[in-house]
Amino acid sequence: MWWIVWVVLVVGAVVALGLILRDVWSRAKEFGRELERAQSVSAELSLRADELERVAAENPTVARARLDDDPDTLRAEYRAVRASHAPQRAARAARHRRTWGRWVRDEWPGSYDGQVRTPARTETEDPT
Repeated sequence: MWWIVWVVLVVGAVVALGLILRDVWSRAKEFGRELERAQSVSAELSLRADELERVAAENPTVARARLDDDPDTLRAEYRAVRASHAPQRAARAARHRRTWGRWVRDEWPGSYDGQVRTPARTETEDPT
């Protein structure tokens, strides 16, 4: 009678070991596929980085970090660049003011009838 119990236990252990080994093998194959994919992505990334370095070397307008330069010199260059962009900044601010003026004057969509409209208050808003 005991030999039946031992046979069932051994067969169960062998089956469990087989299932575990099958799972480990399938996970190992999946891991290998992911490693191959990571290697190909790494190669593509390396090619793209080389291409970007080549483009950056050919294009002198790309600013490089100049951490060793004198801070006063860098500040002066920064101010000069900001001053050269001041007209564009002023034009953009004027466009924004005109747009905001239309939004305040007119409803979306609406037409100008000479009255400045304010949004209606809702009951959930605090009146203060």
